[in-house]
Amino acid sequence: MAPFGELVGEDPPAGAAPAADLASYAGSYGNDYFGPATVSVVGGELELAVGPTGRWPLEHWSGDEFVFRLTGENGTAGSISKATFDGSALVLEYFDQHGLGTFTQ
Repeated sequence: MAPFGELVGEDPPAGAAPAADLASYAGSYGNDYFGPATVSVVGGELELAVGPTGRWPLEHWSGDEFVFRLTGENGTAGSISKATFDGSALVLEYFDQHGLGTFTQ
């Protein structure tokens, strides 16, 4: 089982574009298949919550793109998933494997 994610083995880009104010990403996002996702600012960092037990810190990558590191049975060691904010949409790479990973505010 290979690690999952387009960015596996990559380093954050040198000279990455800055993120917007973190509070601008915070909020509730919905998805008809996976249900709600919440993005919160916790201790000066973003945190993603999906479902009753899925919680991941979001690490800034570049611009409006963040990443979260999958663990446990759903994330082989080294897996890394993009979380891309695009206006009122949040696309979670891991959840988008079958085109169902767009969450909207």
